Formats: sequence, structure tokens, C-alpha cells
Amino acid sequence: MKVKSKSVPSMRIFLSHVSNEAPLAVVLKKWIEACFIGKFEIFVSSDIKVLPAGNQWLKSLEKAIDSAEALIVLCSPYSVTKPWVMFESGGAWVKKIPVIPICHSGQAKNTLPFPLAFFQALEVDSPLFVHDLILSISKQLDLSLPGNIDQVAMVKEIKAGIKKIRVPTTTSGPKTTLSKPRKQLLLAAKPARILMKISTSNYQSCTCKKLAKSLKIPANNLDVHLRHLMDGKLILKKVRKGSDCWYLTTAKGRRYLVRHKLI
Repeated sequence: MKVKSKSVPSMRIFLSHVSNEAPLAVVLKKWIEACFIGKFEIFVSSDIKVLPAGNQWLKSLEKAIDSAEALIVLCSPYSVTKPWVMFESGGAWVKKIPVIPICHSGQAKNTLPFPLAFFQALEVDSPLFVHDLILSISKQLDLSLPGNIDQVAMVKEIKAGIKKIRVPTTTSGPKTTLSKPRKQLLLAAKPARILMKISTSNYQSCTCKKLAKSLKIPANNLDVHLRHLMDGKLILKKVRKGSDCWYLTTAKGRRYLVRHKLI
């Protein structure tokens, strides 16, 4: 008796995420594939069934992006500071592959850094998240909307996946342990250096372009840190018609520098 071979979906979605956010990635993979049964498969690098041990990791990722019809990227305040997420998103953008950012764990879609800010992002906390996610995938891949989705169960598992995420409590450079609860903004070495530069320079030297050049930080990466400093109310952005915007240290930022003996 001949055994029918299992058909392999011709379309693929690449799900980009940092390693510690794997619990959420695996949950989303399970539910999205269940909603669109047999229409496509989702490549999740943390799933050992997709990327077995021993495979050449980088080549497997490159092949997955090349064959992807769309890219979903998990965006948190932690992950958007990581260059690999930007690398994968930028690669999909260059190849004109549709990108769907999914914001979670406090990351708002209107504060996403570039190039993620170019795309139509979704927020897990939105009551319409499941509907918007399925609709977005359907439009991007030209598929019919699936029916009978257990949205309550899906949202429950997504929230459980987010709770399993463990955000690293230290950063590169001098070790900085985050307070819990977070009563004050504790900066890693690079944001602190940016804050010091802004506080000790005239405003003409504090445009994003000039800061990136003097600090030798890629403009996209610098933008993430500047937004982080603005969120903490340590700096503010000034805009003058007909000229580049520039950044100034706030009173809170100056107090921070003095309190932590950074100047």
C-alpha cells in the first residue's frame, strides 16, 4: 500500500525574534498555522523542528528569508535595540517582502525605530489584535479570511507566552542591573555616553546626523537610543523650520548625570 506523502506548503512566513522571546514566537507560529491550515508554514529559528541542531545557522536563516512571502517581527523595548532584528527586517524590506511588526511588552507602534516605523504595526494589547493579525496576513498573502478562530483561547496563550519571556537584567559594557520595580531610568554605557555628549555640546552639534558621526554610532541605532532617552524625559527634541532637529538635555537629564557622577 502506498503511503501518501505529506504535502509541503509552497509559501513560508519568516518570524523574526530575539532568542529570549521564543515563547511568544512559538505560540504565534502554532496559532497562525492553525488558522491557515495547509496554506503556508512559519519559520521560527528557535523551533528545533524547523532548524535542527547542527545546521549552519546563518545559511539557514538566509535561505528562510529568501524563500519567505512575508516577515513577522516581534518588537519589544528590548528587541528593537538589537541589531539582528533590524538586519532581518531590513533584509526583508530590501527584497520587498511584506513586513508585519508585532508590538508587545510595552512597545508602542508609534515609537518603533526605523526601518520598522515604515510598516503597519500591530499591538498585542489591542482588543482587535487577533482580527487585525489574521486580516493583515490574508491581505499580504492574498488568502481568504479563515473562519471559526477561537480568539479567546488564542489571546490567552499569547499572554501566557509573553509571561514566559525573561528580559536580560544586564546590558553590554559596565553591568547595570535594572531596578524592580523600575523607579528610575538606569542607563547602559552607550546611552549614558550619548546623554553626556548632548549635555556638553552646543545645539548645532546635536543633530542626529552629527551625533552619529561624532559618536561613531549608526544612525538607526542612535535613533533607538535617542527615543529611549526621550521616553525617560532625559532629553528633548527641538525642531526649527528649515533646519535639522536637534536634542537638548532636560533638567532631569542633568540631575541624572550629576547624581551618577557621569560629568
